[in-house]
Amino acid sequence: MAITDRPPDFLIIGAMKAGTTTLYRWLKGHPQVFMPEEKEPNDLCDDAVLDESGQKAYLRLFRSARPGQRIGEASTAYTKRPVQEGVAARARAVCSPSLRLIYMVRDPVARSYSHYRHELGNGRITASFEEALDSEPDLIGFSRYAYQLEPWLEVFDPACLLVVRLEDLHQSPDLVSRRVLAHLGLPETGYSEPFVQANVGGQRRRFRGELSRRMVQSRMYQRRIKALIPRSLRVGIRNALLPPAHQVEASGVTDAARRKVLGALTEGDRALAEGTWPPVLDSSGHATQPAN
Repeated sequence: MAITDRPPDFLIIGAMKAGTTTLYRWLKGHPQVFMPEEKEPNDLCDDAVLDESGQKAYLRLFRSARPGQRIGEASTAYTKRPVQEGVAARARAVCSPSLRLIYMVRDPVARSYSHYRHELGNGRITASFEEALDSEPDLIGFSRYAYQLEPWLEVFDPACLLVVRLEDLHQSPDLVSRRVLAHLGLPETGYSEPFVQANVGGQRRRFRGELSRRMVQSRMYQRRIKALIPRSLRVGIRNALLPPAHQVEASGVTDAARRKVLGALTEGDRALAEGTWPPVLDSSGHATQPAN
């Protein structure tokens, strides 16, 4: 098998809880696409990737790609401002100027609530959704799609970006698959695998302890150990570490909570969530905000 030192041809940059795992797994199964075993490598979140050693470590993620395959990775942390800043600039330094970007969005309230349930399941949040919106700004911030895309559109041509709505993936999967493949320069026929939704429903497993969580989420496990363990055995290990899945108890989305999320959004955020793209360009050709 040939060894590649090519940087990725495309990135799935987020948003968290908007279907990125579903898209990652679907593309990973495409014979003309290579994606590493580890979803969320997050290398571009750290300035270390700009050093020679850091860049080599990043490129090693893709060393098993075959000649001619499109290379990509998926890290939702790449659109988690202000927790992560400078990601787009690092991508521009490490990758090609023609890097293709895929950004998945979702109804902002639904995304924020799913994010809340994720944190509730991890035990990091115990408050109600409405209360958590006041104490956890990322619940709304990661749903501010135009805000999250601003740095990417400052360093990459808007034509490099494809925005995919999770609602469209559910309602028109064939259309979404054709759009994604066309964006990546791949034939729109010849690959007919269906999208298999990941992280479905309200089922989450709680880690028995912080040590277990850190172990299975560690870079060592994800990059070195996971690839050596058959999937069936990994499932067995995961089931040993995690108790049976359960329905997360949550208070639901009140009208007041919905107003809090929607009231924090700009016109650009809303337009992206509603599927209005490409953005409006100013007289110098720079992106301003998505068209209404």
